[in-house]
Amino acid sequence: MWISFSILLLAICFSQNEAKPQWNIPDFKIPQAPKIPGLNSFSTPEEARSRSLSSRIINGMPAALGQFPHQVRSRTKVGPHKYSICGGSIISETVVLTAAHCVKGHESFDLGFGSIEFNNPEVEVTTTDKIIHPEYDHSHLHNDIALLILPSALEFTKNIKPIQLPSYSQTDMSFADEKATVSGHGKTGDDESSSKRLMYVHVKVIDNEECTKFYGKKLIKDFTICTVGWNKRSSGTCQGDSGGPLITYDEDLDDNIQIGVVSFVAGTGCESKVPAGYVRVTSYLDWIAENSDVEIRS
Repeated sequence: MWISFSILLLAICFSQNEAKPQWNIPDFKIPQAPKIPGLNSFSTPEEARSRSLSSRIINGMPAALGQFPHQVRSRTKVGPHKYSICGGSIISETVVLTAAHCVKGHESFDLGFGSIEFNNPEVEVTTTDKIIHPEYDHSHLHNDIALLILPSALEFTKNIKPIQLPSYSQTDMSFADEKATVSGHGKTGDDESSSKRLMYVHVKVIDNEECTKFYGKKLIKDFTICTVGWNKRSSGTCQGDSGGPLITYDEDLDDNIQIGVVSFVAGTGCESKVPAGYVRVTSYLDWIAENSDVEIRS
């Protein structure tokens, strides 16, 4: 059964002349998800059926300079004095990983590197070179992944460094129950504006079977990864965090790896305890390697 939903993708649209952001809310169709007693926080069946998707950092902490040197701030002009905000991650000297819905329909991207302050990047680069996954499905957010190619190589510093990607040997790992971290400049609450300071929060990866209970099988696929707040807190992503990295610590590598790209969260509110959805990076290692200079570890 299909019903119509209003979906907020995780990009945020704001006006430089106004104190509060303005939202572009496209309409999509999403399969109806069942209400799961004890898991969902809806008071009525109508609330359960009227969910929508969005994304942000909720109950997060301010990042320290150099803590997330792979973080990228993406800003795209969408009208007079209006901009769309997304996140991204450095995966090589010339490549930024982000969400397809952040770049679809846009031509130029103002990228900021090496700073925790939104308006004060250490390095700022503009690019028009984008690669969107050829099977990106805007209606179901499937294959919501894209690459931005820089016009020249970045010079890495202590505040500007790439994030490692998973290896081919980790392709079959679900990462369920792992502690992960998501970061971004998105809204810090349902009634808040986007954050001028880079924020981060710890989350817990859940298995796709549990996530399917909220969103249904037509939305949650093998190439999706989901999280909930760590220690059952209402924490995670919100509008403006789209395209940003979900990372976890790899003991063998003794470093962080990026396992997800921020894609969506239920529109029942950023502060609800409904899982957030990400693109599962391990499902796209071949595609990334084929379309960039990134070498995937075996």
